[in-house]
Amino acid sequence: MKNKIEVAWWVLVIVGLVLSLDMVSGITKSIRGINGSSDKINSLYCTPPMCNLEDQFYMDAPWRVNEGADIPIFGIINIPTSLKNIRIYDAISDSLIDQKTFEPSIYLNESNLPYLIEFSVNQSQLTKVNSRVSISMVFYNNISILGNGEGPLNIYISAEDLPKYGNWYCGDTHYHSEYTNNAVEFGGHIEATDKSARAIGLNWLTVTDHSFDLDPTKWSNLQIDCSGLNTNNFKCLVGEEISCLISGRIPPINAYNHYLAYNLDAVISGAEMEDNIGVTFTCTEITSQVNQNGFGYIAHPMSGHDDPFGDPFRDPWQDYSLNFTGLEIWNGEDNINELEAGLNKWDELLKDGRKIFVEAGSDAHGEFNTGFAKVRTCCNADSLAENDILDSLKNGKCFMTSGPALKFTINGKQIGDTVNIVDGENISMNIEWKSTEEFDKVDKTNTTSQIVFICCLKEEEK
Repeated sequence: MKNKIEVAWWVLVIVGLVLSLDMVSGITKSIRGINGSSDKINSLYCTPPMCNLEDQFYMDAPWRVNEGADIPIFGIINIPTSLKNIRIYDAISDSLIDQKTFEPSIYLNESNLPYLIEFSVNQSQLTKVNSRVSISMVFYNNISILGNGEGPLNIYISAEDLPKYGNWYCGDTHYHSEYTNNAVEFGGHIEATDKSARAIGLNWLTVTDHSFDLDPTKWSNLQIDCSGLNTNNFKCLVGEEISCLISGRIPPINAYNHYLAYNLDAVISGAEMEDNIGVTFTCTEITSQVNQNGFGYIAHPMSGHDDPFGDPFRDPWQDYSLNFTGLEIWNGEDNINELEAGLNKWDELLKDGRKIFVEAGSDAHGEFNTGFAKVRTCCNADSLAENDILDSLKNGKCFMTSGPALKFTINGKQIGDTVNIVDGENISMNIEWKSTEEFDKVDKTNTTSQIVFICCLKEEEK
């Protein structure tokens, strides 16, 4: 063992991650339906003909709201039709809560799709069971008297805010708005996203629409739309999910990796050749372009690593020698296999001496009830100002969670800092965490033992 061991920044970020993951895997409950069925009812906002099983009528609502707050409810239509009436029901009591009637009927065509209708429901109108309410929706057109039913969606009513500490701000680093709209999928309306984010309790959001859906005009409009949502309590930041061409395929079957770019001053072209839009760059070229003014995290780096029948146009990230800031290893709440594989890759990079950070993002396209903000990246920052949040992301002053909050120091240093430790020196570690009934309690004994094990194992290996 060397006389002086540099147990650097990675001790802090690894320990922080282990605590948050222990909370997530052993403590955080998945939200279930009132009768025990899964709350995953509506799927990705998906475009025909790629999603022929979808009828293109959607209902959405935030998966949690605080007690006493009105609940934003959204109806989304993505198919040409007439619209005469929409009704919202309490799915537990089967009672009508609200409705909107259109006289004359609204006629929807490709020019105004996807079409959004918004309701605001007072909690006192709903039956609450085990801190949850359940809502369904029916769309009526001029043709059928039966209507098109959607839901039910279950919403957790919390007596407390999301767990957090002062000067820690939680956000979703990977989200698709209405500016993602292509032959496969479309994203959430920007105003519906804003209302859902606030209802859930997010402090900030990075909108990272697909590069192959953006151009300079759309980028400018997205900047305007996003900045228009900013208040003292919430920030909407604009990033980009850039497609980059990887090697090893013979055209016309190409494959792509995705790169999350932050703090850009202009849109970067990242076409996928099948779209015939824009310019396609290699991942080496993209990371270099991003680093000129911003920074980037590899999006879902382990996507499809264990699925030989997965998306033929997407591969796990190939070149880890490139100059990137971090890895989005937690991409959606349920992608645990990819998360574990990402942790292993991150550990490998740390042992090689790379100063690489990690983040969590939902990769949601709308999906306020089933995906959006269910995993979050919480950052220690001087304020909620855009520059402060981006600085924390760039310098790894963040942890990932789907529930409880965390903060700790090692020898007075925080997550993202560097700690130099001499061989044989005692380490002073101060750990604080908090949870709520919504996410269950933290098991202090198990959590602490795992932290110590990881810390000491890494020190011995060095």
